[in-house]
Amino acid sequence: MKFKIKITKDVIDKSLLCGTDAKNVEISTNCAFAVAFRELIPVRVWLAETFFIDEDDEIIARVPNSPEQIGFINNFDRLKNKPEERYKLVGQEFDVEIPDAIIEYWYGDAVTATQKIIDSEILKPVYENI
Repeated sequence: MKFKIKITKDVIDKSLLCGTDAKNVEISTNCAFAVAFRELIPVRVWLAETFFIDEDDEIIARVPNSPEQIGFINNFDRLKNKPEERYKLVGQEFDVEIPDAIIEYWYGDAVTATQKIIDSEILKPVYENI
């Protein structure tokens, strides 16, 4: 299923100090993109060229990043010494393909997952050919 992840002010608030000297702000797991993604899949996620989802140190999914996502992540990282500048990134949206098996794994069924999506300000399903 394809989703649109939106970088909101709340997402930036949660990731503002990512990569700085503050505690608990590991850059690969707490950047704005990872924080927004965790709104859908509430597990540890980390970023590289491929976006990994893991549980108990076992990788359960790899989601390739688009060039636009990689550009956003690099820009976000570049602003680590100017966290207030990260607010200029609010409002950006990215399409992310998440396998149905992963959604069902976390929510048990598509109905529960769909309700979570409907209630979310960050996530929106992308409907094609409807």
